Amino acid sequence: MTERERLLHLSAAQELKLHAAKHDARLMITEPEIDIEGFDFTISSEFESLYVQSKGTLKKGGKKSWNIRAALLKPSFYNRDLMPDLDGLKVGGYAIGATGGVLLHIIDEAAAEAGCLQISYRYLDIYWLVGVASGVAGLPLIARQRALELLRIIREADDEESVKLNITDFAKLRSLSALANFRLHIGGLSNWASGCHTHCDLAELRDPDDHFLFWQGVRDLLHLS
Repeated sequence: MTERERLLHLSAAQELKLHAAKHDARLMITEPEIDIEGFDFTISSEFESLYVQSKGTLKKGGKKSWNIRAALLKPSFYNRDLMPDLDGLKVGGYAIGATGGVLLHIIDEAAAEAGCLQISYRYLDIYWLVGVASGVAGLPLIARQRALELLRIIREADDEESVKLNITDFAKLRSLSALANFRLHIGGLSNWASGCHTHCDLAELRDPDDHFLFWQGVRDLLHLS
Protein backbone atom coordinates (compact mmCIF):
# COMPACT_ATOMS: atom_id res chain seq x y z
CA MET A 1 0.00 0.00 0.00
CA THR A 2 1.34 3.42 -0.97
CA GLU A 3 1.42 6.37 1.42
CA ARG A 4 -1.28 8.09 -0.64
CA GLU A 5 -3.55 5.05 -0.41
CA ARG A 6 -3.05 4.83 3.35
CA LEU A 7 -3.78 8.55 3.77
CA LEU A 8 -6.98 8.25 1.73
CA HIS A 9 -8.10 5.26 3.79
CA LEU A 10 -7.40 7.00 7.10
CA SER A 11 -9.25 10.13 5.98
CA ALA A 12 -12.30 8.13 4.87
CA ALA A 13 -12.27 5.99 8.02
CA GLN A 14 -12.18 9.07 10.24
CA GLU A 15 -15.14 10.65 8.44
CA LEU A 16 -17.17 7.44 8.66
CA LYS A 17 -16.33 6.98 12.36
CA LEU A 18 -17.32 10.56 13.18
CA HIS A 19 -20.65 10.12 11.37
CA ALA A 20 -21.33 6.90 13.25
CA ALA A 21 -20.44 8.51 16.59
CA LYS A 22 -22.94 11.33 15.97
CA HIS A 23 -25.66 8.70 15.67
CA ASP A 24 -24.51 6.52 18.59
CA ALA A 25 -23.63 3.71 16.21
CA ARG A 26 -20.72 1.33 16.44
CA LEU A 27 -18.67 1.12 13.27
CA MET A 28 -15.82 -1.29 12.66
CA ILE A 29 -13.45 -0.71 9.74
CA THR A 30 -10.69 -3.19 8.96
CA GLU A 31 -7.21 -2.20 7.91
CA PRO A 32 -6.73 -2.33 4.13
CA GLU A 33 -5.03 -5.46 2.85
CA ILE A 34 -3.69 -6.58 -0.52
CA ASP A 35 -6.88 -7.02 -2.53
CA ILE A 36 -6.37 -10.63 -3.57
CA GLU A 37 -10.11 -11.26 -3.17
CA GLY A 38 -11.09 -8.09 -5.04
CA PHE A 39 -11.67 -5.80 -2.03
CA ASP A 40 -9.47 -3.71 0.25
CA PHE A 41 -11.37 -3.52 3.54
CA THR A 42 -14.71 -4.13 5.22
CA ILE A 43 -17.09 -1.82 7.07
CA SER A 44 -19.44 -3.31 9.67
CA SER A 45 -22.18 -1.96 11.92
CA GLU A 46 -24.49 -4.16 14.00
CA PHE A 47 -25.24 -7.07 11.64
CA GLU A 48 -24.57 -5.24 8.38
CA SER A 49 -21.22 -5.59 6.61
CA LEU A 50 -19.87 -4.17 3.37
CA TYR A 51 -16.84 -5.28 1.37
CA VAL A 52 -15.18 -2.25 -0.24
CA GLN A 53 -12.74 -1.87 -3.12
CA SER A 54 -11.05 1.52 -2.81
CA LYS A 55 -9.74 3.54 -5.75
CA GLY A 56 -8.13 6.98 -5.91
CA THR A 57 -7.88 9.48 -8.74
CA LEU A 58 -7.19 13.16 -9.38
CA LYS A 59 -10.04 15.58 -10.01
CA LYS A 60 -8.40 16.86 -13.19
CA GLY A 61 -6.51 14.59 -15.53
CA GLY A 62 -6.83 11.55 -13.30
CA LYS A 63 -7.88 8.03 -14.19
CA LYS A 64 -11.50 7.72 -15.34
CA SER A 65 -12.05 3.95 -15.50
CA TRP A 66 -11.18 0.90 -13.40
CA ASN A 67 -11.29 -2.87 -13.69
CA ILE A 68 -13.22 -4.36 -10.77
CA ARG A 69 -13.63 -8.04 -9.94
CA ALA A 70 -17.13 -9.19 -10.95
CA ALA A 71 -17.58 -11.37 -7.84
CA LEU A 72 -17.30 -8.30 -5.60
CA LEU A 73 -20.34 -6.74 -7.29
CA LYS A 74 -22.49 -9.84 -7.69
CA PRO A 75 -25.20 -10.42 -5.06
CA SER A 76 -24.40 -12.68 -2.14
CA PHE A 77 -26.31 -15.92 -1.64
CA TYR A 78 -28.77 -14.41 0.85
CA ASN A 79 -29.33 -11.28 -1.28
CA ARG A 80 -29.67 -13.11 -4.58
CA ASP A 81 -33.43 -13.61 -4.41
CA LEU A 82 -33.99 -9.90 -3.66
CA MET A 83 -32.83 -9.10 -7.16
CA PRO A 84 -35.28 -8.39 -9.99
CA ASP A 85 -35.24 -10.16 -13.33
CA LEU A 86 -33.29 -8.98 -16.34
CA ASP A 87 -33.90 -10.71 -19.68
CA GLY A 88 -35.85 -13.39 -17.80
CA LEU A 89 -32.97 -14.22 -15.45
CA LYS A 90 -32.05 -12.95 -12.00
CA VAL A 91 -29.74 -9.97 -11.87
CA GLY A 92 -26.35 -11.34 -10.89
CA GLY A 93 -27.26 -14.84 -12.03
CA TYR A 94 -26.87 -17.71 -9.59
CA ALA A 95 -23.21 -17.37 -8.70
CA ILE A 96 -22.30 -16.30 -5.16
CA GLY A 97 -20.81 -12.83 -4.81
CA ALA A 98 -20.06 -10.33 -2.07
CA THR A 99 -22.71 -7.64 -2.69
CA GLY A 100 -19.74 -5.31 -2.23
CA GLY A 101 -19.07 -1.82 -3.50
CA VAL A 102 -16.40 0.41 -5.01
CA LEU A 103 -15.48 3.70 -3.34
CA LEU A 104 -13.73 6.37 -5.39
CA HIS A 105 -11.61 8.99 -3.64
CA ILE A 106 -11.31 12.01 -5.95
CA ILE A 107 -8.47 14.32 -4.91
CA ASP A 108 -8.48 18.03 -5.64
CA GLU A 109 -4.86 18.50 -6.72
CA ALA A 110 -5.07 22.30 -6.60
CA ALA A 111 -6.04 22.17 -2.94
CA ALA A 112 -3.33 19.58 -2.29
CA GLU A 113 -0.69 21.90 -3.74
CA ALA A 114 -1.92 24.57 -1.32
CA GLY A 115 -1.44 22.18 1.59
CA CYS A 116 -5.09 21.14 1.99
CA LEU A 117 -6.60 17.69 1.55
CA GLN A 118 -9.94 17.97 -0.25
CA ILE A 119 -11.56 14.72 -1.29
CA SER A 120 -14.91 14.07 -2.91
CA TYR A 121 -16.41 10.61 -3.20
CA ARG A 122 -18.31 8.43 -5.63
CA TYR A 123 -19.74 4.97 -5.00
CA LEU A 124 -21.11 2.01 -6.97
CA ASP A 125 -22.64 -1.35 -6.09
CA ILE A 126 -25.28 -3.69 -7.47
CA TYR A 127 -28.09 -1.83 -5.66
CA TRP A 128 -27.06 1.46 -7.23
CA LEU A 129 -27.00 -0.11 -10.69
CA VAL A 130 -30.41 -1.72 -10.17
CA GLY A 131 -31.76 1.60 -8.86
CA VAL A 132 -30.55 3.38 -11.98
CA ALA A 133 -31.76 0.66 -14.37
CA SER A 134 -35.20 0.39 -12.76
CA GLY A 135 -35.69 4.15 -12.78
CA VAL A 136 -35.93 4.64 -9.01
CA ALA A 137 -32.80 6.83 -9.10
CA GLY A 138 -34.59 9.16 -11.51
CA LEU A 139 -31.71 9.35 -13.98
CA PRO A 140 -32.17 9.77 -17.75
CA LEU A 141 -32.70 6.95 -20.24
CA ILE A 142 -29.06 6.83 -21.36
CA ALA A 143 -27.95 6.18 -17.75
CA ARG A 144 -30.58 3.46 -17.38
CA GLN A 145 -29.38 1.76 -20.57
CA ARG A 146 -25.77 1.90 -19.40
CA ALA A 147 -26.76 0.36 -16.04
CA LEU A 148 -28.54 -2.47 -17.87
CA GLU A 149 -25.40 -3.05 -19.94
CA LEU A 150 -23.26 -3.29 -16.81
CA LEU A 151 -25.71 -5.60 -15.04
CA ARG A 152 -25.57 -7.98 -18.01
CA ILE A 153 -21.77 -7.87 -18.08
CA ILE A 154 -21.55 -8.53 -14.33
CA ARG A 155 -24.00 -11.43 -14.52
CA GLU A 156 -22.23 -13.13 -17.43
CA ALA A 157 -18.70 -12.62 -16.10
CA ASP A 158 -16.85 -15.43 -14.38
CA ASP A 159 -16.05 -14.74 -10.73
CA GLU A 160 -12.38 -14.11 -11.48
CA GLU A 161 -13.11 -11.82 -14.43
CA SER A 162 -13.06 -8.04 -14.18
CA VAL A 163 -15.69 -5.49 -15.16
CA LYS A 164 -14.63 -2.10 -16.53
CA LEU A 165 -16.39 0.76 -14.72
CA ASN A 166 -16.31 4.40 -15.83
CA ILE A 167 -16.36 7.30 -13.41
CA THR A 168 -19.77 8.37 -14.80
CA ASP A 169 -21.25 5.00 -13.73
CA PHE A 170 -20.86 5.91 -10.05
CA ALA A 171 -23.20 7.73 -7.69
CA LYS A 172 -21.89 11.08 -6.51
CA LEU A 173 -21.87 11.31 -2.71
CA ARG A 174 -22.38 14.56 -0.85
CA SER A 175 -20.22 13.04 1.87
CA LEU A 176 -19.30 9.61 3.20
CA SER A 177 -22.35 9.82 5.45
CA ALA A 178 -24.24 8.87 2.28
CA LEU A 179 -22.44 5.53 2.15
CA ALA A 180 -23.07 4.88 5.85
CA ASN A 181 -26.75 5.68 5.36
CA PHE A 182 -27.22 3.91 2.03
CA ARG A 183 -25.71 0.54 2.96
CA LEU A 184 -25.42 0.47 6.78
CA HIS A 185 -28.53 2.50 7.78
CA ILE A 186 -26.51 4.82 10.01
CA GLY A 187 -28.14 8.23 10.29
CA GLY A 188 -31.44 7.10 8.82
CA LEU A 189 -33.03 4.07 7.26
CA SER A 190 -32.25 3.53 3.60
CA ASN A 191 -34.64 1.92 1.15
CA TRP A 192 -32.01 0.71 -1.31
CA ALA A 193 -33.86 -2.60 -1.63
CA SER A 194 -36.88 -0.77 -3.08
CA GLY A 195 -35.04 -0.59 -6.37
CA CYS A 196 -35.21 -4.37 -6.49
CA HIS A 197 -38.99 -4.60 -5.94
CA THR A 198 -40.01 -4.20 -9.54
CA HIS A 199 -43.11 -5.78 -11.02
CA CYS A 200 -41.56 -6.27 -14.46
CA ASP A 201 -38.32 -7.29 -16.12
CA LEU A 202 -35.73 -4.50 -15.94
CA ALA A 203 -35.22 -4.76 -19.70
CA GLU A 204 -38.72 -3.31 -20.21
CA LEU A 205 -37.46 0.10 -18.98
CA ARG A 206 -40.82 1.04 -17.46
CA ASP A 207 -41.18 4.09 -15.25
CA PRO A 208 -41.36 3.08 -11.57
CA ASP A 209 -44.25 3.92 -9.27
CA ASP A 210 -43.58 7.03 -7.19
CA HIS A 211 -43.45 5.07 -3.94
CA PHE A 212 -40.50 3.06 -5.27
CA LEU A 213 -38.31 6.14 -5.79
CA PHE A 214 -35.36 6.49 -3.45
CA TRP A 215 -36.47 8.27 -0.29
CA GLN A 216 -35.81 11.99 -0.31
CA GLY A 217 -33.08 11.72 2.30
CA VAL A 218 -31.26 9.12 0.21
CA ARG A 219 -31.75 11.21 -2.95
CA ASP A 220 -30.22 14.23 -1.19
CA LEU A 221 -27.20 12.23 -0.04
CA LEU A 222 -26.67 10.79 -3.51
CA HIS A 223 -26.80 14.16 -5.30
CA LEU A 224 -30.10 13.23 -6.96
CA SER A 225 -32.13 16.23 -5.78
